[in-house]
Amino acid sequence: MEKKQDEIEAAYHEVGHAVAALVLSHRFKDVLIGPRKNRLKYPEESLEGVWSDVDGHQREHIIVTMAGAASSEIRTGKPPDWDAVAYGGDRKAIVDLLLRGGPNHDSQFQELYSETLGLLRGHWKAVEAVTKALLEHKRLSYKQVKAIYDAAG
Repeated sequence: MEKKQDEIEAAYHEVGHAVAALVLSHRFKDVLIGPRKNRLKYPEESLEGVWSDVDGHQREHIIVTMAGAASSEIRTGKPPDWDAVAYGGDRKAIVDLLLRGGPNHDSQFQELYSETLGLLRGHWKAVEAVTKALLEHKRLSYKQVKAIYDAAG
């Protein structure tokens, strides 16, 4: 039972990233869940620009990164423990991006997290539909996620 719950939690987390990326017009290669391989994968050639841009797209990249935790919070009603191992990679990426943006990173963090929660709540029907498909198939391509998202309305 616990393994199934962990898989469900991982799916909601990864789909949160995927739906936020889709809404913000960020292309990704695929989203997958499985032993030691839960992730949203960007195409290799796009990685350079993803984390080096500190102006126009920085805000969007932070939102996509926060969306995994936000999806979990919406599902469970519990705010994320950013110090937990499960959020370690996301937290590090968010902090790195915020530190590049200036000294107000604590208030920016809260503002961006609230925006991320709002974005996902507005697309929750799609999050649930994509999560259901991801739990069934374990891997979805960008095109599959987009088709499910579009069908969910």
